[in-house]
Amino acid sequence: MNTQKQVITFPTKDGVFNMRVGAIILRDGNVLMVKNNRDPYYYSVGGRVKLQETLEEAVIPECFKETKLHFEV
Repeated sequence: MNTQKQVITFPTKDGVFNMRVGAIILRDGNVLMVKNNRDPYYYSVGGRVKLQETLEEAVIPECFKETKLHFEV
């Protein structure tokens, strides 16, 4: 039995819908944005939402995964 929760994703007539959260992290008047080597743009820290997870519950571990810092909503 798979105990890992499934992410909220499903096909639509125009493509695939993925439920995601993003955090706006402010410090000293600056906004944290991240970039990877694959895409030519910056984006906010976040990730996919799992079934039966609130948006607040989803954003905290996603922020930790990407920053290794603990945040409060």
